[in-house]
Amino acid sequence: MGLLTFLLYKKFSISFAFLFYFIFIFALLIASMIDWDTYLIPDSIDIPGIFLGIIACTFCAGMFMDNFSTLTRFLYSFGGAVLGAGIIGLLALAGKVIWKKEAMGMGDLKLLAMIGAFLGWHGVLITMFFGSLLGTVFSLVLILLKKKTMEDYVPFGPYLSLGAVIALFFKGFYFLGFFIS
Repeated sequence: MGLLTFLLYKKFSISFAFLFYFIFIFALLIASMIDWDTYLIPDSIDIPGIFLGIIACTFCAGMFMDNFSTLTRFLYSFGGAVLGAGIIGLLALAGKVIWKKEAMGMGDLKLLAMIGAFLGWHGVLITMFFGSLLGTVFSLVLILLKKKTMEDYVPFGPYLSLGAVIALFFKGFYFLGFFIS
């Protein structure tokens, strides 16, 4: 958390954006640790985070899209939350249909909605890309080391959180053809 706080300071200096992203990263860290241990993400972390993200991104200068109207910033943040929830919801449904078991939890759905609220829809796409990549690589390593099997559950929250941190610090760059503002 200390390193991430330092990186936040280097990117945002002391500002409201720094404060809100500090809270965001702290919530991601807590949710990740709880998910890693229990395979659950408490609603007390992600639901308030969704509302805080939308409010912060709508009204706080420096979060993103500073040169856009308040309504546009609200729609970008709200749209990110909806897209995040929708992606996980579709994956959960597909997992139940294809594998006949729970593939994604509702905690992951609300966590990605919170990430979308703070990072917008572009951030959701980057988060899903890196979260899925990191989760797959780490899971394959655990399977090769015989620590997990293909049937075991792996908490996705920590990988979504890592993907979100990558998305946050790479805002302002081109990624997969998108300019992340």
